[in-house]
Order: sequence, then structure tokens, then C-alpha cells
Amino acid sequence: MDENKLIAVVGVSENPDKFGCKIFTDLLGAGFKAVAVGVRGGNVAG
Repeated sequence: MDENKLIAVVGVSENPDKFGCKIFTDLLGAGFKAVAVGVRGGNVAG
């Protein structure tokens, strides 16, 4: 995954207990460029 410029995580919610949010915040914490894609919008990790 070192060559990827951007990772889109589909199904991210604002609830930090949900799996999509955990994956997204872990990717950000590991230094990857990631964007959250969620149907309802809102703020995640920010």
C-alpha cells in the first residue's frame, strides 16, 4: 500500500465504536491519506 496516494473508506460513521470509524482512524494514525465516505455525512476524527 506504499504506492497508493489516497484511500477511500466506505461506510464510515461518526460512532467511534463502529468498525468503519475504527478502520478510518487507524489508517490516519498510521500516516495514510484517507477520506471517509458516509451516507449521512458529518465529522469523523476531526
